[in-house]
Amino acid sequence: MKMNKKIKILFVEDDPRYSDLYTDYFRAKGLEVLQVWRGEDVMEKLKAYKPNIILLDLMLP
Repeated sequence: MKMNKKIKILFVEDDPRYSDLYTDYFRAKGLEVLQVWRGEDVMEKLKAYKPNIILLDLMLP
């Protein structure tokens, strides 16, 4: 039996230009994306969203 579960990405980026660009790209590829702009929000969203992949900006303020 084949499962058609969407891959979920938690995308952490404080620059809206990059955040929107990559989010649009991943969604166009059929992936589910949740954007987070502040490092303080990551743990809360991580627990609630349970992503398969986390893409993290290492230079968050």
